[in-house]
Amino acid sequence: MENRRKTLLIVLGGVVVVALIAWFFVNRMTKTTDTDGSPIVNEEVVMDVFEPVVIEEGVDPNKLAQEVEEANTIVAPTTSDPETELEVGLEGLTSSFVERLGSYSSDANYSNIKDLYPMMTPTYNAQMKKFVADGQIDPNANYSVVTKVLTAEVEDNFATTASVTVTLQKEKKDFGVKSRIYQKAFVDLEKINDEWLVDKVTWGEENVL
Repeated sequence: MENRRKTLLIVLGGVVVVALIAWFFVNRMTKTTDTDGSPIVNEEVVMDVFEPVVIEEGVDPNKLAQEVEEANTIVAPTTSDPETELEVGLEGLTSSFVERLGSYSSDANYSNIKDLYPMMTPTYNAQMKKFVADGQIDPNANYSVVTKVLTAEVEDNFATTASVTVTLQKEKKDFGVKSRIYQKAFVDLEKINDEWLVDKVTWGEENVL
């Protein structure tokens, strides 16, 4: 009788221990806040999933890769017409020349002309050098001009000669008085030793605004 009672107590004790352990684990799994009161967040690890590239049967992988590369390559537009390229070049050359020639000031000592000597034909170069040598600047003068080309258009284009008409805007300042002028310039060019040079500049009538 005594042995049965001991056995029963041991069994009951084991059941209690198992019940406590089970309660402990259940309590841990259902706990929603940490000891400091902050919520417990169950973090999930998200794995990136990459879909495999399926190449159809009979398609050359190397050719496919080349086509993809060509499709992603940006090709700059080119001008295929040689005559168009020449006209664009002549318009750019003329615009640069006229803007620099037409921008000057009373204290620049003709630098706008002197800097352009290498871009002139021998004939025009000699004429402009004589103009600079004979010129006299009033020491009391106080003026400046800034020229900007608005449009340029090739009128004639031959093997060794060309003519370009430009429309320009001039901002003048004379003793602080400002004025705006619109004007045309007619430029003749000549090709010497494979280089286009300015042979003459004729200034049109000034329209003051």
